[in-house]
Amino acid sequence: MILRVLDPPQQEPLTLAEAKVFLRVDHDADDVEIEAMIRAAREQAELYQGREVARKRLEMLLDGWPRRGPILTPAPLVQVEDIRYRLADGTWMTWPATEYLVAADAEPGEIHPRAGWPGDALWPAGAVSVRMVCGWLPDDVPEHIRQGMKLLITSWYEHRTGYRLGNILTEVPVGITALLSANRLVRF
Repeated sequence: MILRVLDPPQQEPLTLAEAKVFLRVDHDADDVEIEAMIRAAREQAELYQGREVARKRLEMLLDGWPRRGPILTPAPLVQVEDIRYRLADGTWMTWPATEYLVAADAEPGEIHPRAGWPGDALWPAGAVSVRMVCGWLPDDVPEHIRQGMKLLITSWYEHRTGYRLGNILTEVPVGITALLSANRLVRF
């Protein structure tokens, strides 16, 4: 499976102003760096959580239809825009939305065929494309994730060199890991 971002988030879960208040920064000299840290903290939270924290448009490419069960999508799933599949001759076909059901409330999201997956011979790799919108709007992001992002940004801002003499370093501080572990979606 390949997951591509077609349209990145329009808004991050934290604003620059929120991050600066938490960091106790009252100047503009580091704004560009802090904004980059906000994006990086959101991406770290998404990797750790197994969820799309910020609303974005994605394309998921699969090598074929599932052998059994539904297509599992990133969570939270907002909507499926379209499902296309590539035939063995290279031609792309659109699978009509009337032929599948979307369980957007499931975690992860699920796509179920109404009467079975299309039976056509498929292209050898990346044959099924699912375009969708996933992720929370900024006001819907759980507070423990926002807090974990703030702590991660603080750690990066205060320790920009990555090390300090006399301290034991860890990749992600334990308190941040604990906050991001709540409701973590683990995929197998």
